[in-house]
Amino acid sequence: YEVFTKNYVNAGFLAIQLFVQSSTWDARVGHLQNAEAHLGFAHRKVMSKRKGETKDGADVPDATAAVAHDAISGEGTLGDVNEAGATEIKRNLETVRIQRAVCEAMPTEMPQNAVLFGDLPAQCEVAELLMVNGHFKLAQKVMDFLDLPAVELCIRASNQIATQQARYPTGSIAPVVKFLQAIPKLPPVEWDSLVSNVVNIWIIEKEELKADRSAASQLVPFIQDERC
Repeated sequence: YEVFTKNYVNAGFLAIQLFVQSSTWDARVGHLQNAEAHLGFAHRKVMSKRKGETKDGADVPDATAAVAHDAISGEGTLGDVNEAGATEIKRNLETVRIQRAVCEAMPTEMPQNAVLFGDLPAQCEVAELLMVNGHFKLAQKVMDFLDLPAVELCIRASNQIATQQARYPTGSIAPVVKFLQAIPKLPPVEWDSLVSNVVNIWIIEKEELKADRSAASQLVPFIQDERC
């Protein structure tokens, strides 16, 4: 109905709602593709209209998040996509694109409720799981775009990786090393705290298993302050 009435903003937000509610991978990706198509068309239409108004010397209205929120909740009526604001449409469009990349990178490992359209804990879970599963660039993109607490998430992810690998008799230090090589350097104090913590985790877990803990020495060079 939203498409037939040419209300592409609402159509995009409806597709996002259907994505959140869907449980199968094919359906979720399909809804994201629909959302990207609808919001992409709406954004192009708004930008075209705004450029036309600028050329004519007319004032261009500022983007407002309130109208976009009304579109998501169904509380507002959008007869013209201009009312939603180009900035808000563009941000939702980029969120859809990143969420689609997440689904394609982790088709089965990501919990259904871990979505970028959720609350802060859900968004943080997405970034953390991406790092744990080795998708470092995508995780960084999520953290940067949503302004998530990078230090906290990197610490949580590093602890999880180190614990998982150290507890298994066949576990390897390699994923921990790869993590430290891949993630952007944190502030010096936080970085050394993170590295020291994973070293301690590896040693403690291996001692409990009465296994060789010498692999932890491969992590020591990552410490910047020799006093740690």
